[in-house]
Amino acid sequence: MYFLPRTRNKIYARAAHIQPAYRYSLTLFFLGITIAAWFFLIYRPIQAALGTYTIYNGALRAECKAGTLCQKEIRDLTEELDQLRMMVDSQGATVSQCTDWASAVITAARHSGLTLKTYVLGKDVKKEWYCCTQGTFEVSGSYQQLLAFLHDVRKLNPHIGCKNWSITRAQADVYCMNCNLYLFKSI
Repeated sequence: MYFLPRTRNKIYARAAHIQPAYRYSLTLFFLGITIAAWFFLIYRPIQAALGTYTIYNGALRAECKAGTLCQKEIRDLTEELDQLRMMVDSQGATVSQCTDWASAVITAARHSGLTLKTYVLGKDVKKEWYCCTQGTFEVSGSYQQLLAFLHDVRKLNPHIGCKNWSITRAQADVYCMNCNLYLFKSI
C-alpha cells in the first residue's frame, strides 16, 4: 500500500485505509470541486472583465477616431476662416472703417427724408472671430422714404443687417418703422 499514515492528520489516515475505488472516486470528486471552483470563481469573472474591457477599448478607439476627425475638421475650418477674413479685409470691411456706423445710419435716415425719433446703441457682443454691434432705430416718414432708407443702409456696408423691423401706420401717409440694425465686424 502506498498510503502510510505517518502523520496525525485524520483525512490522510482515513484515506489510507479505504478501498482503492472509493479513494479514486474521492480524488476525482475533490479534483472536480477544484476545477469547478477555478472555473466559476476565477475563469468566468476574468472572461467577463476581459469582455467589458474589450467593449471599453472599442469605445475609446471610436472616440479617438472621432477626435482625430474633429481635429482635422477644426484645421479645415480654421483655414477657411483665415481665407474668409482675408476676403472680408480685401472688401474693405475692417473695424477701423466701420467705427462710426451709427452716425452713417443717422445720415442715411436724414438723406432719405425720414425723421429720426429715437436710437439706442447696444453693447458689443464679441465672439472669437467677429464682433457684433446692435442698434435700435425708430424713424418715421412715407413708405417710399422708409424703403429708400433701408436701401441706403444696405449700400453703406454689406455687413449691416436689419432684424426685427416693424412698420406701423401713424397717420394717413406717415409710417413709423422700428428696426434693429446689426453691424458685424471681423476682429
